[in-house]
Amino acid sequence: MEKEMRQREAIRMMKWITEYPESVNWVADIEQSIMPEECIETIELLEEHGFEYLVPLLLHTVSYDYTMGRVISRIYAESLAAAWNQRGTAHILDDMKGIIKEEIARAKLRKKKDENESFEL
Repeated sequence: MEKEMRQREAIRMMKWITEYPESVNWVADIEQSIMPEECIETIELLEEHGFEYLVPLLLHTVSYDYTMGRVISRIYAESLAAAWNQRGTAHILDDMKGIIKEEIARAKLRKKKDENESFEL
């Protein structure tokens, strides 16, 4: 059942991609330049077609634009403040330290992988 739902969702997304190719570029292409107004339009289009879950990907790809980077920083700060208020300082700080440790471990794995690949050459 779940596989059929994913297949239907993939087909629905492919139809949307063919209908709105310029929006797909904005969602998935870091090289694509987008104005903040176009970002709003794309978010509304994603929302209208039930693809809200793609908004974080869009925000990631447009975060390299100065204005959109500031928007994302503000969203982050407001979300963090709300979570901090809801969960408390100790939990938030534990989460932050845990995430930092995870990223340190990932960086070490990437470095080790890169070293192994360069050694194989």
